[in-house]
Amino acid sequence: MNPAERFEAAGAYLVRAGGGAAPGELADALGGLNAARLAELTRALREAGYATGPRTRLQLTDAGWSHFAGVEGAPAGEVLDRVLDGWPQAHRAFVELLVSAIVARHHLADRYGFGHLAFMAIGPTATGKSATAGLVCRLFGLDVATHTLYLPEVTPGEVMGRRVQDADGWHLEPAPVTQQPFLLLDEFDKADDATRRQALAYLHDQPRRMVGSELRDLKPTTLLAANPPTSGERYRMLRQEYRRRSVVLDTAGTKGIADVLRHTYDAWRPADRLDLAQLEPPADELPDPARAVLQSLVDNVLTEDGSTDDFPGVPALELAALGRWALLGPDADPAAAALGVAVAYAQVTGTVPGMVKDGWQLDLAAVRSALGADGEAIAAAVERGRAERATAVDEVRQVRRRHVQADYRVLEDAATLAAQLRELHDALDGRKMPEDLHAVAKGRRAVLRLLADRAGKVSTAASLDDVRADAAEPMDRARELVAKATTARLERQQYARAEAERQRREGADRRAAAAQQRAATTAGRKFLRDQLAEVVTAARPLEQAYRRKTTRPGENVLDELKSLTVDRRPILRYRVSLPAPEQPRKGLGRLLGGTREPMGVWTSAIDPGVYYAGTQYGCRDLAAWGRATRDMLTPPLRLLHRSEDDLRARLGMAPRSARPQLVEPVRKPVAQLPALPARPPAQRPTAPAPAASPFRIPREVLEGPARYGLPALEAGQS
Repeated sequence: MNPAERFEAAGAYLVRAGGGAAPGELADALGGLNAARLAELTRALREAGYATGPRTRLQLTDAGWSHFAGVEGAPAGEVLDRVLDGWPQAHRAFVELLVSAIVARHHLADRYGFGHLAFMAIGPTATGKSATAGLVCRLFGLDVATHTLYLPEVTPGEVMGRRVQDADGWHLEPAPVTQQPFLLLDEFDKADDATRRQALAYLHDQPRRMVGSELRDLKPTTLLAANPPTSGERYRMLRQEYRRRSVVLDTAGTKGIADVLRHTYDAWRPADRLDLAQLEPPADELPDPARAVLQSLVDNVLTEDGSTDDFPGVPALELAALGRWALLGPDADPAAAALGVAVAYAQVTGTVPGMVKDGWQLDLAAVRSALGADGEAIAAAVERGRAERATAVDEVRQVRRRHVQADYRVLEDAATLAAQLRELHDALDGRKMPEDLHAVAKGRRAVLRLLADRAGKVSTAASLDDVRADAAEPMDRARELVAKATTARLERQQYARAEAERQRREGADRRAAAAQQRAATTAGRKFLRDQLAEVVTAARPLEQAYRRKTTRPGENVLDELKSLTVDRRPILRYRVSLPAPEQPRKGLGRLLGGTREPMGVWTSAIDPGVYYAGTQYGCRDLAAWGRATRDMLTPPLRLLHRSEDDLRARLGMAPRSARPQLVEPVRKPVAQLPALPARPPAQRPTAPAPAASPFRIPREVLEGPARYGLPALEAGQS
């Protein structure tokens, strides 16, 4: 088989395959072509304009159908008119709206997240509900079986998807039908409640919606087919919240029409197939005149019920009109597309009682007559459309030849230049610029955007040189501005880091100082509490003695007073004031040769003005607990209590309530005592120095006048 024969055989196979096939399928059909010959064949088909599509699939163009099948490619609108020839008016209008909605949802789902039409057909068996879906599948080359859910025989999981568990946990695995362009939900009335609930999700006007707890794409335009109930309200199974999002066709009165409609399948030709991928709406929005046509439908045709509760809204019809515009062709009048949708909607909705105003059928006939649906006006329009389409196709082929002959190196360099310009354009984004450079960056971004657009349209070396020359200076200035912004950003980052480090260090220093202060405060309070405990410990034995009022038999009070100390120093001192007379004693005293003890005074070691006469071994006033002993105990207790009060005040503590109330001692003038030299102190063995104590009674209190203003005792006096 030579190349020309392979070329024709490939085209014939594509016609038999319905207009499209994968390259591998084509190679197998032609006897197992090798990779080189297959690549040469597919390239020849594409260059001749007979095939198009991605690398993984070949699709016949209109010219391909005309060449290989002997059928002239026609606009989609003409194909639809030819296929629907002989269909009942309402069924024909229903299919036109359904095809228009499929085109709009397929191409505009990302642009419009809501407002897409669903479709409902209710009526007895054999009234064309399933036949309508079958025709739509044949038009778009879809398999009827895979695009139909027979609801009485499927599970809820087959309708929307099943929950499956994998390494990441539980998630919804969508059913395959959720990704198809069209879906028939057949025999809705015979399904169980769980399956119905899942099926109704397809009738929402949103291509993306929550299913359970997950956001899912629902791509198909859906047709729900149901038989009416045998009794009760006819449309009760079609819930109102879903009817108002749908175009509803009631097929009552057309019993047996399905057999008549199926003859169109026998007359269907490959050229009657619509390429959904190529039927892209010419625009994303309708112009105002086209919108006015749709609004006139609401104002002049629909009843109050038909334009409120059960009306999907003008925006939904606008989307269908955009799909209808794609079917008519890019050069068609969008107002004509809107009028076709409005008329078709009125025809379909008129099958539901109370939705369309009386007399509309007569007006509809007049409108269709004025449009010339079967007359010369529409024929002339079709001829003009064919001629314009042929001219457009010829222009496209000429442009394609010029592109093939162009220097690919030039195109590559132009694409590189455009990418560099866009990169600089993005680098001058105001969010990346300092405030003082915003205005300059905005102006340079505009220039770079224009230059990038020019570079993207370059097809010759001369035009590329022109763009390069024009872009050289703006690109240099843009780079300078980017460098300046980068330097400023780095300086701000460096300053921010330095400031953050400074604040961190200051915070650390404050925390360290606070910790030291807390530690010092804690240590100081512990030292004061220790001193307070020692003072209270020293005062308690003196307080116990101060409270004594009775003397036990045989008790030596003077010895007990002599044993009391403050800071290991006795609270009493004894000094000799008068020597004993040297006179012989009578009797036994003379025989023993003894002498009388010298007289002296027992004084307070802290207050010398408090004293009582006695000998070194006895004192009559201090022989029993009473006023004299309290006088001797008052000076040291007053000193200890004063120290205790000071420590408690510094610690924020209340005074100790268990202390005895001190009475002012009886004081005597020290000057009445004769000033005699002190007797040499007795030689005593030296004792080790007492351990140091954190509590010290001021020396001026122990040896000085303190609060009483009296002279201190001389050293060595006891």
